Amino acid sequence: DGCVPMIDVSSAQGPSIDWDEVAASGIEAVYVEKDVGNDSPNPHCKAQLDGARAAGLLCGVYSFLYPIGLPGSGTNQDGTTWAINGRDPQSQAAMHKAVDYGPYDLPEAIDLEWPKQADWAKWGCSVDQIAQWVLAYSFARPRATRLYASPSFLKSIGFPREFGRFDMWLADWSDRAAVPPPWTTWNAWQFTSTAK
Repeated sequence: DGCVPMIDVSSAQGPSIDWDEVAASGIEAVYVEKDVGNDSPNPHCKAQLDGARAAGLLCGVYSFLYPIGLPGSGTNQDGTTWAINGRDPQSQAAMHKAVDYGPYDLPEAIDLEWPKQADWAKWGCSVDQIAQWVLAYSFARPRATRLYASPSFLKSIGFPREFGRFDMWLADWSDRAAVPPPWTTWNAWQFTSTAK
């Protein structure tokens, strides 16, 4: 069917993945988490990529986005102030571009699955705000051309037509991928979250 078997890994898997075993299982490609919002980069990203490349796997990276709408500073109840840098899309894109272990075999990707709709008020989010945030991020980081998202998350933000500029990396835990609009097909399909 022309598909390339692929997995993704994050900081949770640590630096000691047996990549030869992964390749022997039939996996041919891997996406490695590079960054998480305005938090620290994945500290194991380089080791994970080096191991995967040594085992002959095709490699790509993804960045987990924090598309939140609250400003980056505020005042605590006791009057002290706090600041969180990198909440705006341009700053996150700059942070994510600064960590680079390329070239990569696969398109760089962005992971859009947070915050859940129940937490939007907490983070100052809305349908339009998330869509505009992601588009601003993508213009600031043009090499990130693949979007990882589930149909349910895309539905919560109204299936923005402008997102059709991305290749679709579909997260759909089913036997048959339900491709959401504005796409008509997927470029990558993650069909399970429990495989070993």
